[in-house]
Amino acid sequence: MQKYTPEQIASQRDKFLESKYTEVDVNIRGRAFSYFVLPQSLNERLPHFVYIAEDKIF
Repeated sequence: MQKYTPEQIASQRDKFLESKYTEVDVNIRGRAFSYFVLPQSLNERLPHFVYIAEDKIF
């Protein structure tokens, strides 16, 4: 998996916010994180897909 710098992550996050993608906050067993729901039109061939951009893998 490609590694991203904190600046790249912040830039992508800003783009998602500008695009008005829905952000969902989650807390699972004490681990808090958020994700954005992207439109299916970004990749119509895949019924479900994930775009991950983080600086650490847990």
